[in-house]
Amino acid sequence: MPAVIALVVGWLVAVTPAASADGPTTFSNSTSIAIPATGSTDQMGPASPYPSTIAVSGLSGSVTKVTVTFGGLTHSTVNDIDAMVVAPSGENLIVMSDVGDPSTLAFANDVNLTFDDAAAGPVPTGNIPSGSYRPTNNVNADGTSTDTFPTPAPTPSNETTLAGAFTGIDPNGTWRLYVVDDGSGDTGTMTDGWSLTVTTETAAVATTTTVATSHTPSTTGDPVTFTATVRAGGTPVTSGSVRFVDGTTSLGAPVDLGGSGTASITTSDLTEGTHEIRATYSGATGFLTSNGTVSQRVDNATVADGDTFCNTGPITVPSVGAAQPYPSHITVSGQAGTVTKVTATLKGLSHQAPIDLDVMLSGPDPSRNLLLLSDTGGQNPVSDLTVGFDDDAAGAVPVPLTSGTFRPTDDDEDGGSDTFPAPAPASSGATTLSTFDGSSADGQWSLWVNDDATGDSGSIADGWCLTVTSQVATQTTVTADPNPSTSGSSVTFTATVNAGSDPVTSGTVQFRDGAADLGTPVAVGADGTATFTTSDLTVGSHAITAAYGGFGTFAASSGSVTQVVEKTATTTTLTSTLNPSTVGQPVTFTADVTAGGDPVTTGTVTFSVDGVDGAPTALGGDGTATLLVPTFDAGTHTAVAHYDGSATLATSDDSLDQVVDLVDTATTLTTDPNPSTVGQSVTLTATVTAGGDPVTSGTVEFFDGATSLGSAPVVSGSASFTTTSPLAVGSHTLTARYSGTSTYAESSGGAEQVVEGLATVTTLTSSDNPSAAGDPVDITATVTAGGSPVDAGTVVFTVDGVDRPPVTVASDGTATTTLAAPTPGMHSVLAAYSGTDIYLSSEDSLDQGVAPEANAGGAYAVAEGGTLSLDASGSTTGATVAWDLNDDGDFTDATGVSPTVTWDQLEALGIDDGPSTRTVRARITLGSLTSTATTSLTVTNTPPTATVTGDLMATAGQPFTVKVGAEDPSSADLAASFTYTVDWGDGSPVETVTGPADPPVTHTYATAGDYSASFVAQDKDGGTGEPTSVTVTAAAATTTSTSSTTSTSTSSSTTSSTGTSSTGPTSTTEPSLPSSTSSGSGGSLAFTGTDTLGPLLVAAVFVLAGALALGLARRRRGSTGRHD
Repeated sequence: MPAVIALVVGWLVAVTPAASADGPTTFSNSTSIAIPATGSTDQMGPASPYPSTIAVSGLSGSVTKVTVTFGGLTHSTVNDIDAMVVAPSGENLIVMSDVGDPSTLAFANDVNLTFDDAAAGPVPTGNIPSGSYRPTNNVNADGTSTDTFPTPAPTPSNETTLAGAFTGIDPNGTWRLYVVDDGSGDTGTMTDGWSLTVTTETAAVATTTTVATSHTPSTTGDPVTFTATVRAGGTPVTSGSVRFVDGTTSLGAPVDLGGSGTASITTSDLTEGTHEIRATYSGATGFLTSNGTVSQRVDNATVADGDTFCNTGPITVPSVGAAQPYPSHITVSGQAGTVTKVTATLKGLSHQAPIDLDVMLSGPDPSRNLLLLSDTGGQNPVSDLTVGFDDDAAGAVPVPLTSGTFRPTDDDEDGGSDTFPAPAPASSGATTLSTFDGSSADGQWSLWVNDDATGDSGSIADGWCLTVTSQVATQTTVTADPNPSTSGSSVTFTATVNAGSDPVTSGTVQFRDGAADLGTPVAVGADGTATFTTSDLTVGSHAITAAYGGFGTFAASSGSVTQVVEKTATTTTLTSTLNPSTVGQPVTFTADVTAGGDPVTTGTVTFSVDGVDGAPTALGGDGTATLLVPTFDAGTHTAVAHYDGSATLATSDDSLDQVVDLVDTATTLTTDPNPSTVGQSVTLTATVTAGGDPVTSGTVEFFDGATSLGSAPVVSGSASFTTTSPLAVGSHTLTARYSGTSTYAESSGGAEQVVEGLATVTTLTSSDNPSAAGDPVDITATVTAGGSPVDAGTVVFTVDGVDRPPVTVASDGTATTTLAAPTPGMHSVLAAYSGTDIYLSSEDSLDQGVAPEANAGGAYAVAEGGTLSLDASGSTTGATVAWDLNDDGDFTDATGVSPTVTWDQLEALGIDDGPSTRTVRARITLGSLTSTATTSLTVTNTPPTATVTGDLMATAGQPFTVKVGAEDPSSADLAASFTYTVDWGDGSPVETVTGPADPPVTHTYATAGDYSASFVAQDKDGGTGEPTSVTVTAAAATTTSTSSTTSTSTSSSTTSSTGTSSTGPTSTTEPSLPSSTSSGSGGSLAFTGTDTLGPLLVAAVFVLAGALALGLARRRRGSTGRHD
């Protein structure tokens, strides 16, 4: 069942739907199990069948609880049974192993054992009754808790609960039970086989349980709080409870989880030792069970009495394996310095076979340890003994064991070494308690007790004690003054004794030269020092030792110094009568030898020159010896004077460098011409003199900087050289270097030579200036020198302040760069010729114009009477735009990027008739640069609209006249003639009328009735408008008599292409005398009776009405755009 996801106060949490469960469901295999298999060697080994299996199927969801039941178990030594349950997916748990106390028999007779995490306790010792027990896996007889099962069984897991092993797994599949009898001599059965009870839950969420302790280690009797935290995917679980157990002992009733997903329990009942505290979460609706553990160390409080420290808690020794507690601790504190002696005592020792006991003591540094007792003491039972251990005891542990103090004793007859269960340290191999000497006393000491053979047990009822003796370490240092000393002079030795940073003020120091004492011991003073002075030391090196003998709590120590006694020092000073000298001058060397400032008058001095020794020369009464050297070659010569010393005087030396110089010379240099131009030869002349006189031998080498130009011999004090290779443009430091001879010294002189280059001219041109927007432009720099092209060097073009890569000057003296698509506007271009070693640099500049981009938009179209919208937005942004719409070269017709032009404005520009096509130009201006773009304007004809003016009431059989006209937005069309087509709507032929004015049209309807008459106007361009329809009412002709008159009054009507007409009301009276009625607007007349004047008057009225209408129409044409 999928979980529902909800967002609650910022957390994404899984909202578990109501869980559905399968179970508890029991699955059984009633086949009897033989323990071990019948016929097994020594009645031990795997059971039969091995394994026994149960098939589980049909369960949905994940396991939330499992219990296991053994049916009809009978065995005389249940301690020997190891039973492991393995789930289909491989998870496993040892449900029973080594039950009870290893030294106490457990047996069963046809009992049913159910293993349930919720049971009150483990499988007991003795006669086991039927019931529910927690899974029980005790320490093996060998002191370990690791059981092995023959294949095909898997390696047992470290889990200790059914929930820890199986919660959350898929239960379906084959479950296996592996049973092993690991002890010889006994057999048994499960006559009713075994069963599983499995509870599952769908949508259950896996949980994790962690346990923390308030503090560890703790002291017996002190409260310790254990807190279990239960989480599901990082979210606190707040339902369900947690049971806390110490091994197999419950620490109290289950504790409900709180709102933060935690449960805590506090206990003060933990005994000395290491406890595994397990917290098992019970599970709840929607949540699987889980468990976690924490290790809690509990120690008894150490009882201190002076240098003796005791742990009075009992130590229980099993029939085999590690004692409890394991180890037992004593904490030593307040002991200054380092250990000088340790003794140990076991109090109330009882055991059925002391030889089985292995007892190891380890110090604060666990690597320092030794066996106090191992494989000794005999096999006779002992009770309540006090056994001490002391390196100074008279003998080893006796057999049989008695109370007393003995040396540590390890008597392994088989020559092997004893091993202790973890976490004991590896044995150091030490055999005496002195292994702790020199180490720090303060810290945790541990006693590890192990029974290495089965069948016997014991205890150390009153605990154990340590007596630790320690001394403060001291440090002795020695100094000598002076050191080195000279033979016969006094030397003072000072010994400084400290304990840490504090001086030691008691005890004595014995000074020794090698093994020989120097006087008697010297007491240490209040400042921690002792001194001794002697002048009897012989020449040589002496190892002087100062040995502090120790005192009270201060340990002995010593220090040493090497004293060197030397001969009396001498000083030899060597001088020269003339230094430096020149070739041919004699030089006398004098050695002056002193000792302590006084002349030395005995002994000899050996002079050496350039490594060649002369004969020893005796010192004179003034302490000097001399050596005359008649002549030296030029150069530096090393002279050494060595005093050879005597029995009491030390040797000494001095040296000096005798410099013998050549004759000094002076060299001057001149050049001609100076300055020169590139390619011109230059003559260099060197003049060499010595003491103002010309030098007549040797050579002079001429240099341009470090480059040799050539050489020439010195003749009569001078040497000349003319250059054959041209000097480069620039300033040259020329040097004349005289080589010297065996007589004359080297010398040199210099001069600055200026070589000038050839002037150049750079001229800059453009391939198109100004250029069109978007067109590439070639910028060419032409470089000349003296009117001729320069074919070397480079030109750097700088466009709008940005340098371009250098361009090499071609053989024709040009260098070109291309502006690929310069933006509209002005661009500054600079061409800088770099120059070469021959040609000087030069530059030129120009302003490159790029015309703005012009785009007039279009093509445009406008109908007669319409509005024209222009668009030059495709032109260069920021430029101004002016328009020429009638192609007369005048760009004031419109301005702006997107102006709108009305029809009246177009007619004012002469654009008044269509169809026609015009040229439109847009001029784009950016600064001083302009561009023009052209497009077209198409003017389309707008058809005219026919208009009808006049009375729409006719009389059948009598002529009926109206005026027809036209409305047209084009003044050109209005000025021309229109063609009108009239369809009277009575089936008569269609009439056509042409004229510039609104001509009258006359028609006679034969019969009375309403007729839909249609009028169509066509302009000079052939534009034909939509028909204008009107309704003409033709009344029946009336008969006039003397007794009655009929009067009809009708209003006039004007009708356009809308097809509607306006007709006034008509009234009729009884016939009377002949009369007439005139409508003020339509000019219509009606006659009654048989008056013969009627038709004539009608005709006259129509003529008059037509004349009036024509005049009105002519007045309206100029303003209404109508042709009436």
